[in-house]
Amino acid sequence: MNRILLALRYTLIIVPAGLAVYNLSHASMDKYAMHLLILLNLAVLADRFIRKEALLFLFYALEIVYALWICEIYHPMLFFLSFSPMLMYLRLPRPVLRLLLLGGHAGLLNLLPEYDALSGQISANLMFALCAALISLFQHSAGTQLETIQLYDEIRWKHYELEEARGRLREFAQQVENAAQLEERNRISRQLHDELGHRLIRVKIMLEAALHTVPADPSKGLSMLEQIRDQVSASLEEMRSTVRRLKPANASSKGYSLEHLLEEVGRETGIHTSLKILGEPYALYPSMEIVFYKNAREAVTNALKHGQPGSISIELTYGDKEVTMKVSNDGRLPSESSLFEKGMGLAGMKERVQLIGGRLETELAPHFAVITGLPVRRNNEMT
Repeated sequence: MNRILLALRYTLIIVPAGLAVYNLSHASMDKYAMHLLILLNLAVLADRFIRKEALLFLFYALEIVYALWICEIYHPMLFFLSFSPMLMYLRLPRPVLRLLLLGGHAGLLNLLPEYDALSGQISANLMFALCAALISLFQHSAGTQLETIQLYDEIRWKHYELEEARGRLREFAQQVENAAQLEERNRISRQLHDELGHRLIRVKIMLEAALHTVPADPSKGLSMLEQIRDQVSASLEEMRSTVRRLKPANASSKGYSLEHLLEEVGRETGIHTSLKILGEPYALYPSMEIVFYKNAREAVTNALKHGQPGSISIELTYGDKEVTMKVSNDGRLPSESSLFEKGMGLAGMKERVQLIGGRLETELAPHFAVITGLPVRRNNEMT
């Protein structure tokens, strides 16, 4: 837009000056060319080298006076030369300076002897007003276009920032998921070592005892082999159960389904299970679904292992700033001192929740319950 303004500015000097040449005598041509070069130099100095508003005001005023003087000396048509600085001084930031130059410009134009007649003054003032209005409209259009470009750049920058934030969020969610998976693998490895490892050691000891017993007392040796068979069957069943918990039955959208978890527990154990949802459900991040699922599974496993419950229930509450999951059972109540002992799994659950800024709490009355609370932000982020 600045290039267009400069091109129009110099056109208003060069074109009228070129047309006026045909009405000038050959003798005055040299001085005429010199005055035009001086006027062009004033315009170039103001446009390219002057930045202070006060100096620009002085240069534009000098350019107006000099252009109108050339008009008076050589030809009335050259009053168009004075419209060239008008393109620039109407862009000055301070309205007072713009009005001073505009008023002075109009006053000097009416003082020219060529426009002493009423008709000449009316024509000159109409032309002046028309040019000022057109230039003002042009300036307003240029300003609007500049604001649009700046707004577009700002929107584009915000878009880049949003994409970067989404990328960081996806990376963080992946880190949380990887951390949860690593914690789960460590838990399963500890479970295999603590439970299956000990059971297999017992089977090995019983098998060695049976090998020594069978030759001397076959009936007792046979009884020991039957016990070994039962131990191996129990170990295999526990291994199958561990593998099933390692990967949910449905790896699609139901892969981390609480309803599917309760159905599986009810089918395998015969315990009554229920899922209750409070509030208006909305989409959760995958990392949150994983934490809820893993904590629910851990709580249910602990209930079956330590509490001998008759029923297990999960209550999922959707709030504006937090989603909470309460896993409760009506089994035997643990003591407060034993909650974070080895084997209860609450320490691992707490670490998993803290990774995404959540909280973990327990209740002992009326039934034992584990409460997982995860923060959410719903201001156009979950849609």
